[in-house]
Amino acid sequence: MGTAIAPGRAEDGGATSSGQQRGAYNPLLQTPLRQGGPDQPDRYDSERIMKFGNEYSSQTNVLLVRDRQIEYNVRMLCGQQWNVWHPTLGRFFDVSDWLSNDEKAWRKLPVINKLLRWYIVTHSRVTENPPILTVLPGPDRLDAELAEVLDALLKKDWRDAGMEAVHDELMMWLVVAGRSYAISRIDLSAGEWKPWIAQAQVPIVGPDGLPLVGPDGQPAMSDPMPDVPLNADGSANAVVGPDGQMVPIGPPHMERSGGIAVDVYSPLQVRGQWGPQLWHKKAWHTVQRFLTPEQAYEMTKVECEPDISTQEAANVATLERVLYGQGFYGAAMGRQGSGWVDSNVKGALCTVYERWQAPLPFYERLLGTWAEAMMESPEIPATNGGQGKPANPGGRHTVWTPKKLCKDGPREVAWPNVSPVRCFDFVRLPGRPSGTTILEMLLGPQRAYNSARSQVMEQAALLGNPQTVIDENSGIEPGQMTNQPGKIYTATRTAGVPAVEYIVAPGVSPDVLQSIKFAAEEIDDLGGLEGTEGAPPTRDPSGELVKELRFNADRLLGATARRSVGEYARMADDWRAIYPLIYTAETVIAINGADNLAQTVTVLPMLFKEGHVMIMPDAESMLPEGRGERQARAEQSWKDGVFGDPLSNEAREIYLEQARFPNYAKLAHPGGPDFVMANQENGEILTGKFDQPVLPWYDNVIHLNVHERYMKGPEFKKQQPPVQQAFAMHCALHIQALQKIMTTAVPGAGGGGGPPPGPPGGGPPGAPRPESASAAGPGEAAPPKSVHAAGPGGRSPLALSHPRA
Repeated sequence: MGTAIAPGRAEDGGATSSGQQRGAYNPLLQTPLRQGGPDQPDRYDSERIMKFGNEYSSQTNVLLVRDRQIEYNVRMLCGQQWNVWHPTLGRFFDVSDWLSNDEKAWRKLPVINKLLRWYIVTHSRVTENPPILTVLPGPDRLDAELAEVLDALLKKDWRDAGMEAVHDELMMWLVVAGRSYAISRIDLSAGEWKPWIAQAQVPIVGPDGLPLVGPDGQPAMSDPMPDVPLNADGSANAVVGPDGQMVPIGPPHMERSGGIAVDVYSPLQVRGQWGPQLWHKKAWHTVQRFLTPEQAYEMTKVECEPDISTQEAANVATLERVLYGQGFYGAAMGRQGSGWVDSNVKGALCTVYERWQAPLPFYERLLGTWAEAMMESPEIPATNGGQGKPANPGGRHTVWTPKKLCKDGPREVAWPNVSPVRCFDFVRLPGRPSGTTILEMLLGPQRAYNSARSQVMEQAALLGNPQTVIDENSGIEPGQMTNQPGKIYTATRTAGVPAVEYIVAPGVSPDVLQSIKFAAEEIDDLGGLEGTEGAPPTRDPSGELVKELRFNADRLLGATARRSVGEYARMADDWRAIYPLIYTAETVIAINGADNLAQTVTVLPMLFKEGHVMIMPDAESMLPEGRGERQARAEQSWKDGVFGDPLSNEAREIYLEQARFPNYAKLAHPGGPDFVMANQENGEILTGKFDQPVLPWYDNVIHLNVHERYMKGPEFKKQQPPVQQAFAMHCALHIQALQKIMTTAVPGAGGGGGPPPGPPGGGPPGAPRPESASAAGPGEAAPPKSVHAAGPGGRSPLALSHPRA
């Protein structure tokens, strides 16, 4: 039987979590959302903290063993390979802690850390190639424009968010712990500065400059006016004079537009709905953060007191040692105290929890209740003069500390995958709540390796410094004998008994040596290190053999890489959901900086509402691949004509981009400084500087190629007719300069002999037809035709060839 509620009680927001569900689920019996708004406290705040806190901490005891395993993995990598967990005391101990002082002087506890090499190699392989995401447009023009915008924004924000470093840290936790998380958010300190200018009412002043007062005693205001500068509080920073003209008082308030930021979290801090559901299909996600009071206020805009976590002591110790420890330095040398943590170092921290809940499915009974806000709904436009209805992201977003509820309301963003928390797994095993790393399987061979090495070292020490037996009647005292050469000892010899006798240590069993060999081979075999040594497999290996061996060695990480690309595609979906909050007005973004100013993209907010695209991951893009393999593959594709005519500039550029040619972004461009200069001319013309000179030392062929490449693209069609005509005129000047150079280069030209016979249509050999040099007429934007020609002295091997006659 479920808890009975009076009719109308839930609709009035009276249902609480105090009634525990014992029967069928009823959403109206759950803890309601804050009724006054996400930031307005009410009488149910303590119940919300208790409900969501218990939901998070209910997994603590189940995950304690997993968290300890993660700490054990970290300790083994850092050199604490003689540590064991003491279940009674609830802490890790070094076995040397239980040795006497005399035993510590001779006991051998070596740390031959073969796991560190495995980690370095594996981490390098999974970070060798970044993921590649492709945006596929829908059927109409808006979809094509949105695809073009998203393709540029994803690449730009990938660079601005420092995703190379984020990817590196993600893979660090992935390799060590088997799972890692990335959370996307808006960084309010990023982006361009933009003024607060909007349509607003402006105060009216009289001839004396004093504000006028209306009939109601309030300051008289004008009708809404466009382009009004606003103050930080949203009030107009301008006045309207007696002539009806707006006069700004001062500059508008400025703020940054914001940008994308991505934070990496360990599996010790993130939890989701318990069960076998895929991460992006779970009902809720929760993140635990440890922030300073200043950081907590910046995040929540609520004053938060530092607290002492109420979780299990062992779990808190794990978080402190792994996230706030000193790094276990000196562990490989057997130094004491390498796992010590001083809680004073990290200072006073606030435990801040952030929780996202998936939207409720549509249910008519929830209409008109507090739960209606948790149902996702689309935007309904206004019709027949009525009022429309904005889109509702639905779901729930709650932020709290153990002492205070900071926020509780519907999600601010319609996250397509419950939350902005993305989950990356190394490999999944049935029956395990999260990913598993190969490192866990290497701990046994590593401990066996060090144990066997300790036996060999102790036997070698016995052989080098053997134990001694001294006859009590000889008169030699213990400690009197040393290794000093030529030293004489006097002793009383007992018949048949040597005064001093050395005990010869038995030899090391071959089984011990075999166990060392087997343990080392098992680490290489289980860790997939075979084939990564850098040594040739044979004395004279073929390229195909090396490539196939590399492929076999990297196959171990194939599933991990493909799964990571899919999760990055979901992260791109999260970014697409954030973009409408960043780009609230038409924005022009330069993609490649000042050198390629013409390569811009115009972001229209309407595209995010009306456009439809699909973000497709390239599953092969993150597979490990060496630079030589990548360049060889790109070179073969270029030679085979996959990129087009191998002699064309387009094919050469695609080859250099695919091969990751060093310094490609600078003067390694085919065309050198002429290529860069021509791109800058494109940007100058776009900004209204139509009068661009054509100087004698320019390579006109390269300039024409760069200008025409831009004129062929979709960005050129969006420009106004004067801009299009300016491009055509500038290209005509380059063609005229090129014709002049070619005419003077022909023997006899310009003299009394006249020009030599040319091809049909007139003009010197290789020169354009006369009509190709004419500029487009008024209102026309047809680009001039190009030529097969080069300047005097030929061109360098990387110079551009103009493909069209």
